[in-house]
Amino acid sequence: MVEAGEMLLPIEVKATANPRLRDTVRIRAFRREYPERARAGLLLHSGETTEWLARRLV
Repeated sequence: MVEAGEMLLPIEVKATANPRLRDTVRIRAFRREYPERARAGLLLHSGETTEWLARRLV
């Protein structure tokens, strides 16, 4: 997690090269728990693509 002032950015790292929405369960749960502070999330993976997995979740 990165904290910038009052805002939070949850980050999760996965070994997969092909992340899917199911890989973001913990990030989405964190965002539900802190909706005003965590408006986006970041999933890092071993693949070469950058794509939106869900709304406000790269």
